[in-house]
Amino acid sequence: MGTRLRAITLFLLLLGWTGPAHAVEKRVALVFGNAAYPQSPLRNPVNDARAMAATLRETGFQVIARENATKQQMERAVGEFSRALTPGSVALFYYAGHGMQVSGRNFLVPVDAQIASEQAVRLEALDVDVVLEQIAASGSDVNLVVLDACRNNPFERRFRSTGGGLAQINAPKGTLIAYATAPGKVAADGAGRNGLYTSKLVEAIKTPGIPLEEVFKRVRIEVSRESKDEQTPWEASSLVGNFYFLGPTTVTINPPPTAPSALPKPAPQAAAAFDGSWEVTVSCPRHTDGAKGYRHRFLAEVKNGLLHGTWQSKATTSSLVIAGAIQADGTATLSATGTTGDEEYSVDRVKKGTKYGYTIKARFDGAHGSGSRVEGRICNLIFAKQ
Repeated sequence: MGTRLRAITLFLLLLGWTGPAHAVEKRVALVFGNAAYPQSPLRNPVNDARAMAATLRETGFQVIARENATKQQMERAVGEFSRALTPGSVALFYYAGHGMQVSGRNFLVPVDAQIASEQAVRLEALDVDVVLEQIAASGSDVNLVVLDACRNNPFERRFRSTGGGLAQINAPKGTLIAYATAPGKVAADGAGRNGLYTSKLVEAIKTPGIPLEEVFKRVRIEVSRESKDEQTPWEASSLVGNFYFLGPTTVTINPPPTAPSALPKPAPQAAAAFDGSWEVTVSCPRHTDGAKGYRHRFLAEVKNGLLHGTWQSKATTSSLVIAGAIQADGTATLSATGTTGDEEYSVDRVKKGTKYGYTIKARFDGAHGSGSRVEGRICNLIFAKQ
């Protein structure tokens, strides 16, 4: 590549240029963890909320997080959440803390709630239906509501019409509502750092390549097994289509040159016009959790419209493989897989040698291209033909 072209590429990279716009879904989450109740404080909700917020940021969500929130703080956060959503976006609401049902309606209890009667619940607690209404008004395509609020609630003992746990809600179109245990049942707060349900949910979310329904199925199996069937998570869903926290990957780590099955199949109109050698620059700025930024530069080959490139650190176990088909119009959905290196560069300090995967949306135009990472931390890619 000539000196002038290198200078232009570097200049655009420093400006954060990503080339022609492409559709990347917007993901927004609201996370609550309420534990500091004057009566019956809880052990795990704040830790659960922190673990969930960190995991969602890692998978590309803009996260609004509140801990030990009052009624006013909860209502304002719901308003902020609603304003952040846009048509076509992904909305996720997560709550850990005390919850109760009154006459078939579910309420989430702020830490400043003063509930002396059944009638006071509607004034002192946040109605889950209000959250659903705000989400529905935004026009978001995929709506996820996770309620780890099934702990045995001392307030419920005062009222005749309340039931244990939470009531089942009919999920509006495009919505999945997940409960830490079956409707009408209660679950223990847990003795460890995190509750059983959230610990298994975080683990499943971080698994690349499994659709949303499979995430919650795995959680249900693990929670039921570890609780000896005393706690069985439950979901009500009206989702249409598939959603992945971490997109499916189709490439093995460092596949041998003699294994063509490890490469994606060519698209019907694969763009052979892009064949040749390309320099790939992957730039990931410092993450909000403090993980260091990094930049990888390596060569990729495009043959019959199929791109394949491998980067391997000489000093650590860190590696990255990018592969996928470039369409005739220059658009491409690429799969990235690899293993983590030094922990200070990894979001949430994932241990060295951990496998990961994500999806890249890219566009190629003549001798250059650009792209960005869909899931997880923000990363930009620049492609320059040699």
